[in-house]
Amino acid sequence: MAFITCTTTTSTFNGICVADGTANPPVRTVAGAVFYGDLVFLNNTTVLFFAGTTTAQALYSLDVPTGNITQLSTATDIRTRGQFWSLNKNWWYFIRSNSTGARHDIVAVNAATGALQSVTGTEFGTPGSVAQLRTGGIDTGTEALPARHFFIRRAPSGNLAYFLARVDVGATTFQDANVFRFDIENGGTATQLTANSVTGASTAVKNLESLTISADGNHLAWVEKVGTTTATVENVMHLNLTTSVVTQLSNGGATYANVTDSSVRFTGGATPTGVVWTAGSGSTTAPTTNTSVFWAPLGSTVATILMPTTTDTSTRLYQVVGTN
Repeated sequence: MAFITCTTTTSTFNGICVADGTANPPVRTVAGAVFYGDLVFLNNTTVLFFAGTTTAQALYSLDVPTGNITQLSTATDIRTRGQFWSLNKNWWYFIRSNSTGARHDIVAVNAATGALQSVTGTEFGTPGSVAQLRTGGIDTGTEALPARHFFIRRAPSGNLAYFLARVDVGATTFQDANVFRFDIENGGTATQLTANSVTGASTAVKNLESLTISADGNHLAWVEKVGTTTATVENVMHLNLTTSVVTQLSNGGATYANVTDSSVRFTGGATPTGVVWTAGSGSTTAPTTNTSVFWAPLGSTVATILMPTTTDTSTRLYQVVGTN
């Protein structure tokens, strides 16, 4: 077990320890570091951790048998904002951010060798085609957590994972968010799947959220809108991964401008037939005015209201919790 040691009275971090059953395990330290965090066993003999100041750290490895510490990242301005593993445990990933939240790249670490590889960006290993990321897909803020902002989703089978993000185009402007994928089981670099390309102020670019994958792994759906206010219509989008065709499924207009968060689901099980979601107005997360349940067949641009079947102006909330 690896853990951080600190003094409770001043919250000063002393270093890290690895408990192996012996009494009083030694404290391992990095010269000049006042902050330690995000410890993880990369394998049976190696612990990774970040150390530095409270807002800027480097990535280090601790060889447990010898106590030797090695700095893995040249950069010392890292502030990580989340981590996750591949299912085969061959790759550990972290979100490489900084103190200002102006960059958020996905970095892979080989569990066997400790080598770093940029999934996005150009900082580590052999970079791919996706440049440095500015934010996750949901907004233009300074946080970018794997599930909350990137909406990282694994395909039901195979090695691919999908996520929503926007590339960095400069400090004073933003670009539309897009859909990406990478080989999560083999530390692969990311590929961009959609072609949203408008740049401008945060109120003028597209934000994407509520990413979901069909049971057969051949279709994606998500919610897309310009800006973040309730006045802007949110659209449900569909991407056929076999044909690379993107279709706007929703056509609700101002009455059904706001899609309920996480309500987008595929119907049809292993043989997808369409997409269901709920939408109304008055809230970008959980609308309760005019809220209705919609369904559209795959590839269609016309959605059908499933319920309520008659005009109903009462306050209500619908959420799709599952399909078959």
